Amino acid sequence: SSCTLCGLGTYVSTTGSTGCIACSAPLSTAQVGSTASTSCICPDGTYRDDSGQCRSCPTGMTCAAGSTLEHFSRSSSVPINAAYPQVARGYYTTFQDPLSVYECLDSAWCPGGPPEACAESAIGIACGNCLEGYFRDVSGKCSECSSVMRTRGLVVALPTLAIPVIFWMALNTADATTWYRAVNVAGPLAYI
Repeated sequence: SSCTLCGLGTYVSTTGSTGCIACSAPLSTAQVGSTASTSCICPDGTYRDDSGQCRSCPTGMTCAAGSTLEHFSRSSSVPINAAYPQVARGYYTTFQDPLSVYECLDSAWCPGGPPEACAESAIGIACGNCLEGYFRDVSGKCSECSSVMRTRGLVVALPTLAIPVIFWMALNTADATTWYRAVNVAGPLAYI
């Protein structure tokens, strides 16, 4: 006699069985001919939580059939093609709390995919910050600071440091001519 493959949503656990076993609702199988109860997976739009229950995919995430929380792990024991809830474009989650979804101010900052994915040089919750040495430009992209921007602190720091020097010179200068020369020298230096 010929064998018939079990249909979607069913499996057979032993060769030569005459009947297929239905997955418990709402579980189904990804393909016909499944041979184990582990082939029963949560359907599209849901994920399997730690207790084995199918839960609705959170807003800001997409859940392919077979998505499970255990696949969020960064462990090498998780198969590379394992399904897990994916972050949608314009949203952000962390590995530490992957189901707490943040909506990004600009969808371009958060490309979606795995938790903690940000656009180039963007970091932090909802990709709202830029790496050190970068700034958010008018288009919203993190751009590298120019050398002039990096030395901007010197423009503020030098005059600030010069003021105490001028006062010290004034207090320690006895005659007015020397004081006048000190102010003429220190004044322009404060602007540099």
